[in-house]
Amino acid sequence: MLLWALREGLRRLCWTKIFIFKRAGTGGSDLDGTISIIYDAARQEEKLLIRELSRRGASVRPVNLDDVELGLDGPPERLGLAVMRPVSHMKAILIARMLNITGIPTINSGESMELSWNKALSLAVLRRAGLPVTPSVLVMGGGVKADVDYPAILKPIQGSWGRMASMVWSRDELSLILRHRSAMDPHARRRCFNRS
Repeated sequence: MLLWALREGLRRLCWTKIFIFKRAGTGGSDLDGTISIIYDAARQEEKLLIRELSRRGASVRPVNLDDVELGLDGPPERLGLAVMRPVSHMKAILIARMLNITGIPTINSGESMELSWNKALSLAVLRRAGLPVTPSVLVMGGGVKADVDYPAILKPIQGSWGRMASMVWSRDELSLILRHRSAMDPHARRRCFNRS
């Protein structure tokens, strides 16, 4: 499944590259036909992306964030189309937003990464767009005043891999978990509560 997703992503990426470059042209444009893979740790996925894009004839440029200084006008060199691959979501969002502000297109945009990294914002935008979402409440304080059907799921608004997600079976259990988390760092305090 992962191999299929990677292959499909590369197919779409190559199609996007061709579409954007043909549409934008190359004369004097930042879209000079180069695909820059922006990373901070060269994992197997980045190596596979670089190899596959090169095999398909793309001009690929690996760019380690440790070697880049971003001024307010963007990087000193042209990046073409930037594929964001930093391990840190916060770093990826910041760099993508800076590149986007200076006119460099990224896959994905900094705005879309920021939105998708925050569960509360993602659910609110999806609901506003008329898509069905799990009924949810953003809880900033120490308790939930909304009427909740148990069992329910308590999650931090940021994070992945199910870290800090809890199945909550009763109001007493919810209160206990919320008190425990209130003693943790500020990121753990902000949470999204999905009602079942």
